[in-house]
Amino acid sequence: MSGDSQSVHDDLAFMRSVVEAGNSRTAMAGGFIFFAGGLIYGLQCLVQWLGLIGILPLSQTGWLVTGLGPTAIFLIVLGWFVWRTRGMIQPRVQRAINAAFAAAGTTNVAILIVVGTLAARKDSGEIWELYPCVVFALQGAAWLVAFMLRRRTWLLAVALGWFASAILLGFLIGTTTFVLVAALALLGLMALPGLVMMRLAQRAE
Repeated sequence: MSGDSQSVHDDLAFMRSVVEAGNSRTAMAGGFIFFAGGLIYGLQCLVQWLGLIGILPLSQTGWLVTGLGPTAIFLIVLGWFVWRTRGMIQPRVQRAINAAFAAAGTTNVAILIVVGTLAARKDSGEIWELYPCVVFALQGAAWLVAFMLRRRTWLLAVALGWFASAILLGFLIGTTTFVLVAALALLGLMALPGLVMMRLAQRAE
């Protein structure tokens, strides 16, 4: 009987170690993709802002490269990320958080089609600028879900930062400052939290 109890204890200890390892690894992977996305698109917006105010003049080809290049780079990184993390164990809370961000991402695509179509029909750049406002608000919602599940204060701070950025962008539509604020938000609310997640995951290992 004692042998059975020891076996159960060993099995539970093993399962706990697997879950904890999966938690740190998924946090590391998630942190990396946030860091990469925030850095790539944050720098894209920063370069475009410098182009708009004349500090870094961009040719037509330059604008095309800064418009499409970051997405191409991110898709390559994302493809590598999906391949690298295949079969990774995810704790229940982590799966719920991932589901929240996946839902926000899917919603972004639908809104992109709606706003993009209307902006093209009206030939209006200002209508198009509504899209980042909605994306930032959805990011805030996803981070708020993460806070509710994890109860970490810094997650709430990130969520509130996204909401504040979305509102601020709404007031800045049609100005060059709009692009600068978007750049700072992506770097400070996506790249930086991603780096924090990676550091916390390293400590947990």
